[in-house]
Parts: sequence; C-alpha cells; structure tokens
Amino acid sequence: MRHTPVLVFAALSSGSLGQNIVSTVVATGYSKPVAMIQNPADRNVQFVVEQDGVIRVINNGVKLATPFLNLSSVVAKGGEKGLLGLAFPHDYATSGFIYVNYSLPGRIMQVSRFKRSNGNPLVADPNSGLVIIRTERPFDNHNGGTIAFGPDRMLYIAMGDGGGTGDPNNLAQNRTSLLGKMVRIDPRVDRYPSDPLRNYGVPPNNPFMDGLPVVARGEIWSFGLRNPWKFSFDHPNWLGTGAMVIGDVGQGSFEEVNYEPAGEGGRNYGWKRFEGNSQFSNTLLAFGPHSIPAFVYGRSEGQSVTGGYVYRGLELGPDYFGRYFFGDFVAGRLWSGRFTRLNTGQWVLTDVRNHTATAQPGQVSSIDIDLVGELYVCSYATGAVRKLSLSNATYIFSYAFPDTRQVGGTVRHLIASDSNVVRLAPPTTSQRSTNLVGIFKTTRATRSTVSVTAVGSHGIDAPLALDVFLKRWSDGQFLRVGQFTMDGARRVFKVNGRPAATFVRASDGRIEAKLTTTRSGIISTVSQVLWDQLRVDVQ
Repeated sequence: MRHTPVLVFAALSSGSLGQNIVSTVVATGYSKPVAMIQNPADRNVQFVVEQDGVIRVINNGVKLATPFLNLSSVVAKGGEKGLLGLAFPHDYATSGFIYVNYSLPGRIMQVSRFKRSNGNPLVADPNSGLVIIRTERPFDNHNGGTIAFGPDRMLYIAMGDGGGTGDPNNLAQNRTSLLGKMVRIDPRVDRYPSDPLRNYGVPPNNPFMDGLPVVARGEIWSFGLRNPWKFSFDHPNWLGTGAMVIGDVGQGSFEEVNYEPAGEGGRNYGWKRFEGNSQFSNTLLAFGPHSIPAFVYGRSEGQSVTGGYVYRGLELGPDYFGRYFFGDFVAGRLWSGRFTRLNTGQWVLTDVRNHTATAQPGQVSSIDIDLVGELYVCSYATGAVRKLSLSNATYIFSYAFPDTRQVGGTVRHLIASDSNVVRLAPPTTSQRSTNLVGIFKTTRATRSTVSVTAVGSHGIDAPLALDVFLKRWSDGQFLRVGQFTMDGARRVFKVNGRPAATFVRASDGRIEAKLTTTRSGIISTVSQVLWDQLRVDVQ
C-alpha cells in the first residue's frame, strides 16, 4: 500500500507524548560536525567527525585538544565532500581498527582502515592507513557518507548516486556500478590480493551473488538510493529488531525514510524512477518490485532528511522506547515516530511527532547514540553536540546486587503500566544477596512526593516479607518507608507522600531505592522477579 503525500504531511504533528524532548549541549566548538560516534571499548569516550578531515575526542564530557585522527591534508573539501563517516568493528577493543569514509581529489570516495596507536588509546596512527574500497563518481555531490558495522559484523557503506541533477547517468539502477547502492563487504579478509584498492571480501550470502533476480556486482546489498546520508540499525543488543533504517535525501519534491527488516536485502528503493512515492522519470527499474518508503515528507516540512535511530535507551522512558528519531538538515527539525507493519507486509512510520520547538536541535547533520543507546544531535552550523532528554521525567539509571555485581544503564527495565512493560531479565547469580538497590534519576521541576512501586511474584507458597527503603541524602542513610508481603501471587505495593527533598539528590536528581529480605535461599529469584517490575515516581 502506498501513502499519499497528504496523509504523510498530516502525520507530522507537533503533539508530545506527555513530556517534552529537550536538548542540552554536552560539547561544542567543533567545525562542521557530521557525526558523533561512540567508542565501543569505553563508555566515557565519543568521537566527533568534522567534515574537513579531523576526528575529535570527547573524554568524560571534555573536548580534548589532541585529535584522534587528522586527515585534513588529504581529504578533498567543499560542498558535500569531506570526511563523512567513521565506524568501529565489534572487536575494536582488541584489534584497535577504525574505518573512515572520505573524499579524495578527483571525485573519489574511499573507505580506509586505520589502527589505534599502541601508546595512547585516544590517538590513532595516521601512518597505518589501508585502502579498503574506492569508488569514482562523475560529480562532486551525492557521496552518501555513513558507514556502519551491522549486527552481522559486516561493513555496510551508503553510496550516493554520484551526483548531478536527477542521476543523469542512471547509476542507481546500473547493475555494474556501486553508486546509488547500499554496499555490504567483509573487511576482515582480502579476496583481491593483486588489487591494492580492494582489500575486502564479498560475503557469500549477499543477495545478488546467485545472479537473481538480476546479475549484479556482488558487493551490492540494495539498489535505487539517491543520497543515503544517514542510516542505522535497530540493534538487537538493545532489544531492537535488527532492521536497517535509511534516510534518503530527495531531488526536489520529497524526502524519504526506508525501513528494511533484518536480513532482507536485495531490495530496489526505486530512484531514479521514483522519488518518494511519486514517479520521477520513465527510467526502468533494474528489477522489481519497487520497495515503498516507510515515510515521505515534502518541501513544506524540509529539504534534506537526516536519518537517525530507533531509540532503545533509558532516559526518555517507555513512551519513547522503540520510536525512530530523525531530522532535517535544512529546516533544522526533529521528529520521532513508530514503525508499524501493515497487513500487506509493508512497514510504515506512524504517529510522527515534531519535537523541534522544545529540542531546538539546530541544523541537524547527524543523530547518534552512545554506548547505552541515548540520543545525541550534531548541530552543523553551531558546532555543538547536544544530548536529548526529557524536561520532566524519572528514569532508571542503574541497579546493583551490592555484594555480587554492578550493572549500568544498559538494563531496559521501564514500566509505563502493567500492559506496557519493556524488560530484559536481570543477570542470574548463584550468590544469595540480602538486598537489591535501584538507582534512579529525575528531571522533574516539582518534587512533592516519592512513590515506590513493586510488582511481582516469587512462585513460593509461603508468604515473603520485603522491606522498602529510600536513601536520605543528608546523611546517606537508607530509611525504611514500608513493608509488604508477597504470598506467591502478583502484588502491588506503594509508598507515597515522602518529601522529595529528603530522598532526591539536589545536584543531579538521583534517587536510591532498596528492597531487602532476611529470608535466605530464595532472594536471588525474588530479586529477579521484583526488579523486573520496580519503579520510582517523583511527582
């Protein structure tokens, strides 16, 4: 089923989901930032990619003076050219490899591999470069940019159609060209030892390796893209579906977002026969059918889509969990929506909300995530990196089995209601803890009461008494605020009316809640069930 532009425009509402998305500057002073990429080996380190060829370091929220990598002397600059992409493989902690995508003089785009220096993990070795793949193009624009390792550990490269107005050489539908395609390669092997510009292998399960539905270059994952500036994966590590989501910049009328379920390559997204849902030219498709966009918007809303991420973090809460955030570079707008599968099998982006007024993202050149799935926006003109958060919210920050192990904010235990639970089972432990501590944060302006809610069952016939404590920040002591009994059935317990000033740390809105029991031998199981449905509300 196809959307009509009228329906799409109507979906771009300015409504909220109960709480406003806001943004806070976490680092600034960058020149033309086009990406913020998380260091997978260190939660506290991110890298900011500057278009003119420099990769900068944010370490514990501080912008370092020494670049991670400086390629400004070799990168071709101007317009849509420059250093456009950075990716870390899954084994970065041990291999030290990084991959960058950048322009060279002569209308060349190149992906190269560099290595982290031996003496300083925050500096790469500029002399360690190895060309992975190189493509030439007829014009200076439509270079794509994003490169990313998928959940399958293969390297995906978004390649534009080579530029010009309306893809004059019809490269996006050309079966022998990599331009206008999503490319998938394996950079861990070299299947072309005699060619210094091709240091990779083609995965044998790439969709066109068997010559069906057409004979095409083996590196191609999908056809028919114009300028896929940003794409991402809804990563399974964060309870995602594994889908690829592509923001493809349009020609003169429409911008589009394409949704590709996990592993379903071999698609044709239609350019240049189609722009969005409308026919653009009489050019024949290399093969059909045309994969319909999940979302399309017109020039009244923006002029250059910046693809983003499906949110799988903690701080925006369960209402936003699973919503796709994307923006527009020219209009400086930020939206979110939820992907829905129709009975026809097509995926569409529904309930699209406009967060621009409260988030104030600026000229959105990139939307990125950190190691725990929280969202950041690169503002191109101002040179700032901004973090998205809620203006009025309480969220889980971390939890701990104090005598066994600590787990940080990657845990997705968020409660909106009994019918809307997002959860990931806590780790099992053979040790029997006597308490369980939950750490929360709040950004609510009004903190009049604190409510602790525990829901669960322990599967034991005998009743089990548990005490609920909140931490008093004036002296660091946990105060017992109530007790409840679980008798094997599902129970809800609340502690209300406690002055928030006592239990909410003024500096950062941190709350600590603790459940304890003295009954030995079963607390591990009980903790797992209870923590899966524990929440603290501040009102």
